[in-house]
Amino acid sequence: MEENEKNWLKEKIIFSSVTLIRLRDSEPVDFGSGCIVLYCNYRLLLTVFHVVEHCNDWYLQGKVDWENNRSLLYPIGEMNYLKRLNLNPYQIENVDFVYSFIPDNVKPFWYGGDGKREIVEVENIISDINFDIEMSLQKKYRFWGIIGRSYDKKHPYFQSRIERGRELFMTLRYAKKDKDLYVFEVEESNFGEKHPGDPFIKGCSGSPIMDDDGNIVSLVCSGKKQQNYIFGLALKDYKVCLDILCGIIK
Repeated sequence: MEENEKNWLKEKIIFSSVTLIRLRDSEPVDFGSGCIVLYCNYRLLLTVFHVVEHCNDWYLQGKVDWENNRSLLYPIGEMNYLKRLNLNPYQIENVDFVYSFIPDNVKPFWYGGDGKREIVEVENIISDINFDIEMSLQKKYRFWGIIGRSYDKKHPYFQSRIERGRELFMTLRYAKKDKDLYVFEVEESNFGEKHPGDPFIKGCSGSPIMDDDGNIVSLVCSGKKQQNYIFGLALKDYKVCLDILCGIIK
């Protein structure tokens, strides 16, 4: 892959990951990720259940008003949840996928550093999603996320109070499919070792996983350091749910 292609792909992966913030008493207490896709002319927020189980507490990061020390946050609103029924043994469990419409006037923003202690502000990328893309053993897959975020109440600016933590950028190889999860092997990460450990993946839950062509194929769910695995939700399995939401199937 040429250097320009690498830069384009890395920027798309990073700026496609929207920041989700959980508030309690107007203070951030947790963070997660997701992505906004364009499907059948609708904008949809996609993320994972174990991040936004209590959706009324969660917000999308909007633009920061630095002059007035305010940060625009959009409530994610009611999400669509799914259940899975197993008959033998009888069990009902949550599916780790949630989704909802996002109004056109919602404009999420990405904030990060440029390596010189300057804050970079970029409006998040909204990508088309193509469910015809097949997983490949020959392709590489990548995701980006922030781990170890914390909150400093003493800082005067809301967004700057959020300690960015450490950026995690992983390159993966597709290994196999296990039920509704894609199993990826970690090829490399910016941590200097293949797999930084399961607790580090927590902050990346919901981040989009893209292939070499910038197609969103999965969302980060979890990881296993011992097996060098990252597990990602197989979005293709839930196309029918989005078809019902968008009125394609009635």
